[in-house]
Amino acid sequence: MKVNIIKTGVENIKEEVFVTDNNVLYECNATGTVIVPKGITIIGSNVFANKSNVTKVVLPEGLKTIETNAFFECAGLKEINIPESVEIIEAQAFFGCKMLKKIHLPKNLKRLDVDAFTYSGIESVDLPEHPDYIGSEVFANSRLHHITIPANFPLTVAMFDECKNLETVTFKGTGVKVPGICFKLCENLKNIDLRSIKTIGKGGFFGCKSLDFDVLPKDIRVNDSAFSGCGIKHITVENLNSIEGTEKVFAGCHQLTEAVIDVRGANIPQDVKEIPEELFSHCNCLEKVLFTGMTGKITSIGYSAFEYTALKEFEIPENVKKIGKMAFFKTEQLTEITLPKKLKTIYRQAFFESGLKSITLPDSVEFAETECFRDCCNLEEVTLPAKEFVVPDGMFMSCEALKKVNNADKIVQLGKYAFYGTDSLKQIDLSSAADIGGNAFECSGLTSVKLSKCCKILDSNAFYKCKNLKLADLSESSIEYFAPYIFYRCGENKLMTEVILPDKVWNVDECAFVECYIKNLNVTADVSWKNVMISENAFTDANIDMLTFVDNPDGHVYLNESAFKNAFIGELTIPDYLYDKYKNVWDNVRSAWDDANK
Repeated sequence: MKVNIIKTGVENIKEEVFVTDNNVLYECNATGTVIVPKGITIIGSNVFANKSNVTKVVLPEGLKTIETNAFFECAGLKEINIPESVEIIEAQAFFGCKMLKKIHLPKNLKRLDVDAFTYSGIESVDLPEHPDYIGSEVFANSRLHHITIPANFPLTVAMFDECKNLETVTFKGTGVKVPGICFKLCENLKNIDLRSIKTIGKGGFFGCKSLDFDVLPKDIRVNDSAFSGCGIKHITVENLNSIEGTEKVFAGCHQLTEAVIDVRGANIPQDVKEIPEELFSHCNCLEKVLFTGMTGKITSIGYSAFEYTALKEFEIPENVKKIGKMAFFKTEQLTEITLPKKLKTIYRQAFFESGLKSITLPDSVEFAETECFRDCCNLEEVTLPAKEFVVPDGMFMSCEALKKVNNADKIVQLGKYAFYGTDSLKQIDLSSAADIGGNAFECSGLTSVKLSKCCKILDSNAFYKCKNLKLADLSESSIEYFAPYIFYRCGENKLMTEVILPDKVWNVDECAFVECYIKNLNVTADVSWKNVMISENAFTDANIDMLTFVDNPDGHVYLNESAFKNAFIGELTIPDYLYDKYKNVWDNVRSAWDDANK
């Protein structure tokens, strides 16, 4: 290439050397004030990059292009003119120019590329009216205080991202489209004319914690997290359509105390309206939400819509059929709520750790997911649907104040941990329960339990450590397999739980009846395909008045050596061959009969 070396000796300006070719400036060895020679049409890439000693640059008229990284991290640059002739400013051209306070962009600028002024120190800028292309993050992390957006100026993704000094934005036009994270984390932004805006992309004003406004206009359309973390105190959403299908629109607005949402009828399909997911999630000062207009159009409450709020009251619209997962999660001040008569589905943890004192599930409820009311520590009374009902896993887990369960006789199945840790629950009607899941009543306050003939499954740990349990009547049940730990160490202070077993028992798993009191235990394999299996520690430390093994040559008996470890047996009836075969089992038994036959 042809290289021209140009030396200048302008008075009071240190001698400078420029390397050029075909009107392109490729190199400049300079400090202080730099005057770029006339005739240069392009400032090449990296020409002034990282030159901390350059404080001022005078660019010539006729300049057309400032290329990528031309002034990248030019840390000492305080002043530069951009001639009206400039049409293109490429990516990161002024990235990191932290001493540069003010910039004028030419009216005829056609292209302003990505990160052009990112991390610069500019406090004000004049924007052109009709550029052809604006890249993303052009002014991100700059020190702008105010910005005026000309009509038809194309805002771009993250354009003003983390401009923490930005206080006001003025829109000269209407129908403005604010793209995703355009003003994200502009912490001091206070004033926005929302009526000039048509759409707001994802996170458009996310984290603008000083931004406060009262009304979201009816004609605006917003996207996910549009105002998450803003400083809004009261909000009226003029049209639910504005936010439908979104998520987290007002999430994390920690100063928000009250919201009103108007439900409009126009263009609303029947039975598809949803309160958006995470709409007010983590709005921890939000006490009241009202719905106005055609509230009957609302049929669903979205996932985490009101989680971690301070709601004290809430009226669920009458046609709501679904309450989403974690919808009212940790609403600790919500003490009362009425579930609508058309409700069909309650999703997982919908009211987890809410402050509810009572709840009535309408007969319309067809399905509930796990842990719907888990850890509702104030919940005292529950009314279940007056029809066959399946209590899902952990539905009332750790509801320590729960005392009364109405319509419990309609329960046909209990999931795992359904009533785990319900300390105050003394009685419950399980007359229709066919399947009681694992840990269903573990550590509950039950004093007695009676299972009916329909009960076929009693899963592991079902009544594990129920310290107040005095009587468990299983005599009429159809249970064929006694799972591990079902009545493990129930009772307290050596007051054993009395367990009344069915007439015939043949399969008892490990630790099923540890420390239980049993009057009569008949072990038999009366059907040829049913083998007797008594597992390790099945009756450890139990008190058994009468233990009988029924002889059946067609069946097989398997006794673990510790099956009756340290149990007290009043009377043992057993065939000689079984006694001899399992002599090691009886060696581990405390027994009155043994003393009587010495």
